[in-house]
Amino acid sequence: MNQQGLTDNQQAFSAIAGFPNTIAAIDCTHIPIKTPTENEEAIVNRKGVHTINVQAVCDANMRLLDVVAKWPGGTHDSFIWRSSSLQCLKLAIYTRRMATRYVGIMYD
Repeated sequence: MNQQGLTDNQQAFSAIAGFPNTIAAIDCTHIPIKTPTENEEAIVNRKGVHTINVQAVCDANMRLLDVVAKWPGGTHDSFIWRSSSLQCLKLAIYTRRMATRYVGIMYD
């Protein structure tokens, strides 16, 4: 996303929901899968269901900007966020002295 895209998203999120300085919404969701034959315990989420934990990021127009679908259901949302390449984007924006923050990070 270029500088104009960041600015456009900030303005759109502010207009839609009053969220200032927001460039994206991020959340994780659990996608049910068939019970695996190996490493079953890693795939079970906190509700006892076999899932893949998927992180998705969208802009103010609900266009997907990033999807990561590689984490077993037992992986916590905060770990997925900390492991995300989006952390680099956050740092790059911060170092350009933009007052940008992420909204919509939900931890189960």
